[in-house]
Amino acid sequence: MSEHEEFMPPCLDTEKENACIECEIKLNHVRDGTTNSNHRCHNCYWREQNTRARQEKQIVPFICYRCENTFDWEPGIGNICNDCTE
Repeated sequence: MSEHEEFMPPCLDTEKENACIECEIKLNHVRDGTTNSNHRCHNCYWREQNTRARQEKQIVPFICYRCENTFDWEPGIGNICNDCTE
C-alpha cells in the first residue's frame, strides 16, 4: 500500500455511476439537468418539492422514463405514466 492509498476514496460501482441517488435510474442530461453522480433525477427532486407545494399551480409534472411524456403528480406515483404501465 502506498502512502496515499489510504486517503483515496473507494471505487464506485460502475452500474450506479451517473445514477439517481434515490431511485438509481440512469441520469439523462436533458431530463435531469446533469449526468454527474450524487444527484437526483427530475422526478425524485420534484416528488419531494410537490409534497411541500401549498397551491396546485406550484406542482410540477413528472416525466415518464419510458415515453418521456409528462404526467400529473400524485402522492405515491412512480416514474412511469399510466400509458406505459398498461
